[in-house]
Amino acid sequence: MKENVIMPNERNKSSEQRKYLLELQFLRNDTFIRRKRTLYAIISVFFGTYFTLVFYPGILYGDSIQRWFAVMQILAGVYNHDFSEIVSHLSITPVFFMALLYLFTFSFAAFTLVQAVFFFFSSFLMIDKFVRHSKPVVIVLFIFCPIFYAFSIYHEMSVGCVIGINFGLLLLLNEKLMYFKNWKITRKISYAVWLLACYYVAFGFRQNALTIFPVIVMVSIYLYQKYKDRLLLILQIGCVCFSMFFVSLFPSLLGINVLDGSSYGLAWEILSIIQKMPEEKQVQYSDYLDFIADGYTVSALAVNPAESSNVNVIWGPLGENSLPIPYNAVQIRRKYFNLAFTETSYFLKTKRYFIGGILGIREPLVDDEYPYNWHDAMNNFGMVDNYLRYLFVLSYHKFHEIIPLFRIPWIWFCIGLVFVVWQFIKTGKGYSFGSLALYLLSVFYYAAFLINTQSFEFRYFFPSFYYMFIVLADSVAMILYKLFSRLRKKETT
Repeated sequence: MKENVIMPNERNKSSEQRKYLLELQFLRNDTFIRRKRTLYAIISVFFGTYFTLVFYPGILYGDSIQRWFAVMQILAGVYNHDFSEIVSHLSITPVFFMALLYLFTFSFAAFTLVQAVFFFFSSFLMIDKFVRHSKPVVIVLFIFCPIFYAFSIYHEMSVGCVIGINFGLLLLLNEKLMYFKNWKITRKISYAVWLLACYYVAFGFRQNALTIFPVIVMVSIYLYQKYKDRLLLILQIGCVCFSMFFVSLFPSLLGINVLDGSSYGLAWEILSIIQKMPEEKQVQYSDYLDFIADGYTVSALAVNPAESSNVNVIWGPLGENSLPIPYNAVQIRRKYFNLAFTETSYFLKTKRYFIGGILGIREPLVDDEYPYNWHDAMNNFGMVDNYLRYLFVLSYHKFHEIIPLFRIPWIWFCIGLVFVVWQFIKTGKGYSFGSLALYLLSVFYYAAFLINTQSFEFRYFFPSFYYMFIVLADSVAMILYKLFSRLRKKETT
């Protein structure tokens, strides 16, 4: 036997032997994880490229086409060193990434490809992290589910938000953080930069996602209790807070005028509150929003159905950029809260109607804004008009039509709650924490639309549906695993 070689003994291990075994096991796990991630990356590139070619250059709708117009303004601003002419009521952060990719590729599909690859890759990592059993089966179901492959190439900012949240959550729960105290300062700085970047993407693509902040704090506190590292706690919460601040700071530094998009939803609710009143009482509020323009209130009431499901109709009288200009935005918010206190009964009736629409209580969320060719505008973006693209778009809509359950949020939240409680009872706090975090992430994200929304559409619910899918996949896989394990035991006995 060679000297100076540690031979592990299961019955009597010294501290040095135990340390050796732990390091050896860690290296084996690290090598396996790297190979697995490489496989996920290859699969992601393959399917990201495939779906980009099938849907080339991606699925665009009204908001995404407006963002591409803003991209051209950004690029013109780069050449002219002046961004002051850019005005947008949409989130501007996605435009920066779209402009960067277009600058180097001159292709609208470059953004589609990058988004699709990162969406699949981050999703595979999330499934690997939060699903304990039958991971390959869950990944296959994910890839071939029409909702997920359809959204991977969809120029809807919820997708980018999901990507940012995914990578941010994986960074927060990285198992290597147990050695955070021993990290070099450069590695800690690198970790902070990546964490900030992930949540900058998440909050920048969908500012509604700000409501998930309490969940992120909960995860950070959980890790503090686990690792007892105060610096890590401060670093994580600090990076997330700064990312929220940086979302509005960066465009203001460039001189870009970003308008308040929440004004649309509030104005829609104000009009709906007035419509809940008797006709004689409505007369008192016939000029309630006329600070926007003379006669606007009556004109908007005329085009707004008593029980509409979309805010777009109220843009007609003035155009979409009239409501969110700074003065109007402040006044709309003030008028909204004034109605809440002075006409409380009508306010609550309207709020109940909106909450019912958002949760899909009266009817499933509408399946809108996923067009094959939005108002024949896609030809300007190099759309490849082919039968395969048509079939894939049709498959998405047919899937929703056949299974409307996916568009009823309240049912998903109830089912998710049952599975999270079941996991907690059967497996304990430590094992079920991941599912609890994803469930709360889903609930808190969608809670933003209970406060203010512009439509009762599935695309707003998509991130919550996405995280609920992982929770349900983990729970169902666990139930089947326990069931088959019991059956095997009975067979052996």
